[in-house]
Amino acid sequence: MPKNAEEHRTHRLLTGLHTGVVDFTVAVADRDPTADLKGYEDVAEISFESLTGRFSLVEWGDEATYQLPPLPAGLGPYRLRYHGRGIDEAHEVDTSDVAVDHYLLQIWPAPPHDFAVLKATSSTLRNWLSWASNQP
Repeated sequence: MPKNAEEHRTHRLLTGLHTGVVDFTVAVADRDPTADLKGYEDVAEISFESLTGRFSLVEWGDEATYQLPPLPAGLGPYRLRYHGRGIDEAHEVDTSDVAVDHYLLQIWPAPPHDFAVLKATSSTLRNWLSWASNQP
C-alpha cells in the first residue's frame, strides 16, 4: 500500500478474516442506494475522487484485481459505503475456506463529504476506529 493513499487514490477495505474466503458484493448505482442498517452490523462511508471513471478492487498482496464496470457519472466525486457482518466471528476464526464474514460495498456519485460511521456494532470496527482516532 502506498504511503500516501490519497495520492494513489487507494483505500483499504478491511475484513475480519485474515486468510480465506469472504462473501463480498459490490453495487454501483447512479444515486444513493440507501444503507442496509438492518442487514449489517457495521456501516461506514467515505468520499473519493475518481480521476478515470473506473474503479477496481485489489486483493491484499496484489493477488488478484477485479475491474468494475465504468462508474455511472464518469470521473468525479463518489461515495463509498462499506457494510460488514460477522466481522468479530471471522476475526476469531482467522482462517477459513468458507465465508464467515459478509460485505457489501456501495458506490455512487456524490459531492465530497466527511467520513461517517452509520453503525458500529462489532468490537473489531470499534477497535479500528479507536486506533484511527489516535493517529496524527
